[in-house]
Amino acid sequence: MKACLAQLYTVKGDPAANLAKMSAAINEAVAKGADLVCFSELFYCGYDISREELKSLAIYVDGPELAKVRAMAADAGVHVLISYPEKDKMSDDVFISASLIDDAGNILLNHRKTYRWGDEKDKVSGGSGYEVCDTKFGKIGVLICYEIEFPEPARILMLQGAELILTTSAFTYVENMPTYLSALAIQNQCYVLSTNDVREEAPKRGASCALDQYGKVIEILGDNEGMLYCDIDLNAPGRRDSDPHMGDLDRETFRMMVELSEINE
Repeated sequence: MKACLAQLYTVKGDPAANLAKMSAAINEAVAKGADLVCFSELFYCGYDISREELKSLAIYVDGPELAKVRAMAADAGVHVLISYPEKDKMSDDVFISASLIDDAGNILLNHRKTYRWGDEKDKVSGGSGYEVCDTKFGKIGVLICYEIEFPEPARILMLQGAELILTTSAFTYVENMPTYLSALAIQNQCYVLSTNDVREEAPKRGASCALDQYGKVIEILGDNEGMLYCDIDLNAPGRRDSDPHMGDLDRETFRMMVELSEINE
């Protein structure tokens, strides 16, 4: 699988402009042989917008707006990871979500961000689960930004068989991001592809990167727009075949963690 991490500027509050940029990036990536194109957190509308803007721009997972991205994926014959504000039909709550779409335009996985950073708690609701999906490349899970700073979300994905974890983010302190991602890859013996937000103005952020199963950074971008390409074979013999960590996992530690967290509430 050839993956492309599309680290691109967004136009705040303008989904049409961002979707046009997404379409151009997908076409460029496919011309270079990409099988998967990943975009940053809330690429659909831009990250730094108000609660009111997020609510007004929020879309349904089965709505016409996301259908445009699904059509892009199908027309180009490529998998796409897109993040957007999602509105729940039953509750009208808004979530920061990310959908993995396959090369036929099907939504394989839709993840609602659980751990919310800073004023996100005042802007959006929190999700409640972590899922893995089967793809033609292998089993893939998705995390959004702040979730990478906690060990449990990635471990839950690993225990469901995730061989690759995609992260989409608007991470500010990028000097720390490769460290978090390296720990995630090492502890869960999986590949990690992380697409981060980038700005034209300071702080510019960026540092989208790809890491192998040993936590080594394969490729990393700077703090400007860029398209990172990397080849990953999830079917090749990997670290889980040679290292004993998964078999040695002591599940009793999970019970201890739950009990201690309840005591410390």
